[in-house]
Amino acid sequence: MEWPIEARVTLLGDVYPLSEDEQEWAHKQYIAKHPHGLSEQWGNFHYFRMQNISDIYFIGGFGTVAWVDVKEYEALQPDKIAIDGGEHNLKELNAIFSKPLRELLASESEVDDAALISIDSKGIDVRVRQGVVWFLFFDFLAKVL
Repeated sequence: MEWPIEARVTLLGDVYPLSEDEQEWAHKQYIAKHPHGLSEQWGNFHYFRMQNISDIYFIGGFGTVAWVDVKEYEALQPDKIAIDGGEHNLKELNAIFSKPLRELLASESEVDDAALISIDSKGIDVRVRQGVVWFLFFDFLAKVL
């Protein structure tokens, strides 16, 4: 059984429906991101915008939970590696390095599987399966990009 790291966040704030002229634009954005989405099946599917974020609650896994300062969050810029094809980069990196990584780790003990599961400018997260699943976290010495 695999246990992926699935960080999540709860945003609390004021939510309003988009105006009628913005609904079509939002729908095109949604279909571009989720081409097999279910919105086509619902006649009353509408899009909304969160105007003001009042609170942010982060759950990162492994007991990591925290309230995030809204002003700090709003001042942040997206991570360049994550937004510039992070998922695609992971697939390519795993195609190249998953087997050598597994072999390297297996030199110390038996390893069933090893894969990069997350990458950003601060580091890489690796899932290692040795009967049970273990997670390794590698921080870069300096921020990349």
